[in-house]
Amino acid sequence: MLLRRSDPDDETEWADVVAFMNEQTGENYSRDFVRKSWPLLSMYIQEGWVGPPDDSGSYFESKRLEAEKERIRLRDERNELNRLKRDLARADTMMDLWKQIISESVEPFHGYQANSVCSDGDCDLIVHLTDLHAGLVIDNFCNRYNEEIMIHRLQEYLGRIEEIAARHRANNCYVLLGGDLISGAIHTPLRIESNMNTLEQLKFVSIAVSEFVKELSPMFADVYVYSVAGNHSRLFQNKKENAKGENLDTLVPFYMQAKLSEYENVHIYDHNDEESVARFSVRGNLVYGVHGDKDTMESVVQKLTMFFGAKPDIVMAGHRHTNGFRTVYDSKVIESGCLSGPDNFCMDHRLQNKPEQMVLVVNDTGIECLYDIKFS
Repeated sequence: MLLRRSDPDDETEWADVVAFMNEQTGENYSRDFVRKSWPLLSMYIQEGWVGPPDDSGSYFESKRLEAEKERIRLRDERNELNRLKRDLARADTMMDLWKQIISESVEPFHGYQANSVCSDGDCDLIVHLTDLHAGLVIDNFCNRYNEEIMIHRLQEYLGRIEEIAARHRANNCYVLLGGDLISGAIHTPLRIESNMNTLEQLKFVSIAVSEFVKELSPMFADVYVYSVAGNHSRLFQNKKENAKGENLDTLVPFYMQAKLSEYENVHIYDHNDEESVARFSVRGNLVYGVHGDKDTMESVVQKLTMFFGAKPDIVMAGHRHTNGFRTVYDSKVIESGCLSGPDNFCMDHRLQNKPEQMVLVVNDTGIECLYDIKFS
């Protein structure tokens, strides 16, 4: 810190200087110490050992500027934090409001009748239903997709499942809703390609999936529904602004519970220990279901084993829009495609495949066979 003699009209007292010194250094210098140090400092300045203060602005002006900049920075940080808190509060309010509306306004399906499906079958089915992208409209040289075609493909899927169940005398059905049930609005191209807003997509797919499970009910002794959220259903476009659990996919099972409340053989689970992983057992085989956006298929078995402390027999994933099968340390990793089929993104990257899903036949020893279901 540099001091210079005051101007004649300057009324600064040594006590002011001492107070300033102690405030800046954190020391407790006395008035005499500071006053007697001034001649020595003056000699250093005259000899050129210490540079004179900058005439363009005083030391105090510089400090005031730094303090003002810090005050503005802290104010901006506080405003940003408050904005994020408001967004999160609005998200919580929206989720709670939608759940309340669902609970109060959904009319449950009627007409359930106990079926006579045999309970002595030696296998069950796992039906993967993932990447429906409801609301997406596709019209290219190899694929067309809209809400009517989505319903048609779901009906086609039900027909294939009924054939498989009869062929293998399957007893129960485990449905895994693998995420990305709606197209969402996380990117501008998705908003352009969608003909429904996000809430319309959510309502449409909730009804469609409920109808799908309703049709499965008479085919099996019991139907169990598990779900994970995808990346397309987040509330905010910027994924950094989304808190865990703020995915619209999570509302679909909630809707289904209300819609299928009278169907005694349908059991819907809407809570996971970790929201991005569904865990359940099929005839003694431990199954992990993930969407796939947080995992690679080469390492998913190892990571989930270390994460939960139990090695899976079967891992099921979607997200990559193609059916696939591989073995990782004796665990079977199954990938299901998408119901929507190749969109504009696929066209731009020269990618093309059929809309497809996977059905697994599982017995006490594991996967008995896989069905690679393709849709027209």
